[in-house]
Amino acid sequence: MAIYETLMGRVWGEGDGGNLEALRSAVAKLRRKLGDDAGKPRYVIGVRGLGYHMPEADGA
Repeated sequence: MAIYETLMGRVWGEGDGGNLEALRSAVAKLRRKLGDDAGKPRYVIGVRGLGYHMPEADGA
């Protein structure tokens, strides 16, 4: 199972479809609310092939 599928399962519940575009849309909305810039993100960092992480929450 791809990591993004695991993330979607945790957000929307196991077996509740969801799709990658819905996940990307949700992250874009979160970034807007946080005032984060998708080009140079500080709060929600996308990691290609892995998913997302939030440096402040990670203690980084």
